[in-house]
Amino acid sequence: MKSGTSVTLADSILTRVWEIADSYYPKRDWAHGRSHIERVLRTAVEIGKREGAHLEIIELSAILHDILANEESVRTLKDSDTKLKRRKKQGIF
Repeated sequence: MKSGTSVTLADSILTRVWEIADSYYPKRDWAHGRSHIERVLRTAVEIGKREGAHLEIIELSAILHDILANEESVRTLKDSDTKLKRRKKQGIF
């Protein structure tokens, strides 16, 4: 989020969380990149405030919620490729 919009986390912690998150999220993916995470974060904090939620947990969860989405896609593709190669070696294809 932009400077000054963090709810409760210390700046140093929030900066580090964003650094970690940014290393996982695609740079040019509007659907699951940083802009998506910022939109989710704003919405989650709004709802969290209304519901009396623990806002530090909400903030961290929103920032990290898709962190493995891209990683899972890559892993699934690699697993599929490995299975296909194994089947080709076995003469199944």
